[in-house]
Amino acid sequence: YDVSSFILSHLNRNLIYKKVEESVLIHEPCSLKNTSAYGNLKKIANLCTDSVFEPFEIECCGFAGDKGFFEPEVNESALRAFKENKYSGVKRGFSQSLPCEVGLSFYSGKPYRSILKLVNECTEVKNDNS
Repeated sequence: YDVSSFILSHLNRNLIYKKVEESVLIHEPCSLKNTSAYGNLKKIANLCTDSVFEPFEIECCGFAGDKGFFEPEVNESALRAFKENKYSGVKRGFSQSLPCEVGLSFYSGKPYRSILKLVNECTEVKNDNS
């Protein structure tokens, strides 16, 4: 399972969501683009907040596994859209790929974390008595 599929298939049945009043950015990893899991990250983010932005001008973060550590210019070029400051009011972003999160955090100036962090912040476990 990828993280988003695991959340939707297994965790959600035991969780109650309470939306946070915050805008967030999301980034779907390239590894999911041609799979049935593509779009899951957005579904999860929408369970957590009413304000989700997915920068479509950033198709790929350019980190390519660990390549971004050795050839950062690829990552910088892929994320040049963040220089437009279009999302200046958004404080954080979420993904489900640690390498993507590293590059996105560095070039956007916003912390990108695992979608699991957002899910943890806005959920509680269902009571067995309900």
